[in-house]
Amino acid sequence: MPKISVDNQEYNVVGEDEGLIIQSAQLLNEKINEVNANKSSKDNITSLTKTTLAALNIASIEIKNQNEYSENITEITDEIKKITNYIKANIESNSF
Repeated sequence: MPKISVDNQEYNVVGEDEGLIIQSAQLLNEKINEVNANKSSKDNITSLTKTTLAALNIASIEIKNQNEYSENITEITDEIKKITNYIKANIESNSF
């Protein structure tokens, strides 16, 4: 059971992939640090707010990646259909 730190809070986390848990905590801390870097010194942002904003940043990246993946799959599928149709047409035209 890995022990992780998120925004200086310690957690014992249970999961299937210990390495993934640690990497996830590192990414979350990076995003929290970005939130910290973007706030002005007069802003009084709680740890919960920083963590929530960081999680929203990560979620938006994930959604963008999913959308790009779907677009790539559609493009690849369309190209495979074109190639398949081309092959079928050539096989049919060369039939004896």
